[in-house]
Amino acid sequence: MRKITEIILHCSATAEGLDFSVRDIRAWHKAQGWADVGYHYVVRLDGTVQEGRPLEQAGAHCKGHNDRSIGICYIGGLAADGRTPKDTRTTAQRAALRALVTRLQRQYPAATVHGHNEFAAKACPCFNVREEFGTQQAAGSSTRLRAFAILAAIAAAASLLFAGVTSCTGARRAAVRTEQHTATATDDRLEARTSTAADSRHTADFTAARYLTDTVTVRDTLRVTERQQGCTLYVTRDLVRWRDRTLTRRDTSALTALTDTRTDTRTDTARSFRATARTSSTADHPPAAASASWWTSRPFMAILNLLAAAAALVAFIELRRYRQEQERKGGR
Repeated sequence: MRKITEIILHCSATAEGLDFSVRDIRAWHKAQGWADVGYHYVVRLDGTVQEGRPLEQAGAHCKGHNDRSIGICYIGGLAADGRTPKDTRTTAQRAALRALVTRLQRQYPAATVHGHNEFAAKACPCFNVREEFGTQQAAGSSTRLRAFAILAAIAAAASLLFAGVTSCTGARRAAVRTEQHTATATDDRLEARTSTAADSRHTADFTAARYLTDTVTVRDTLRVTERQQGCTLYVTRDLVRWRDRTLTRRDTSALTALTDTRTDTRTDTARSFRATARTSSTADHPPAAASASWWTSRPFMAILNLLAAAAALVAFIELRRYRQEQERKGGR
């Protein structure tokens, strides 16, 4: 595929009002020993655009520029006398020529529009191409300029957007912590009882003592979980309470007369569990929550900033090139 950088306009150098086709011009050129018609397009008086030599092939219309250009010829270019150069384009030809050039520049954004007289000492195409197509000559540069400007704006906007997200997710991490509190209370009691027992033979004093130790232990476990979704922090607190009660009882009885002492010790342990008490809360501020993903990491932000800077630099270069083209056009 050829690299197209120029679109060169020609006239057929025929008298005003006479219409010819691409077949006629092909015959003229072959009569001169050429392989095919030299132009890629021919615009007839009624605005019909006819295809000539294929675009894939270099034309034969402008010496030194054929390999990188497209040649367009409109029928006419001379006054009725057949000698005086004149812009003889009909209204249909003007519209068709502009539409064709616009389409080709969209297909080849780097291509600029020129007249044959810019590269040869001829009047062809017999009108001022720069005045008529001057706004389109920088179309390639202006298209690239707009493209890089849009890219720079997108990269800058994305950088600002992800910077805001990073402030929410990258500052702190997810947190789960556990706190335990234990309290113990002990109650000691001594109970004593004395009685007298008598029968037909003797009388004796009976002494009974009970020693109680009541120990209660309460253990609270607080589990705090922090979770982030976006810029919202969700905090959940789970309170678990365990209650252990140990009751130790020691019974002592003695018959004084018989000097008979007996001790009975028994320990009972009872454990109770109180259901979990859960409370939740949220906070709409940059939280200590989930870790940042790669999309909000510093390397990705650095890449975005680098792309924005590169696009802005290229856009600046294209802007300077565009201004230089405009200055050269004005100087001519």
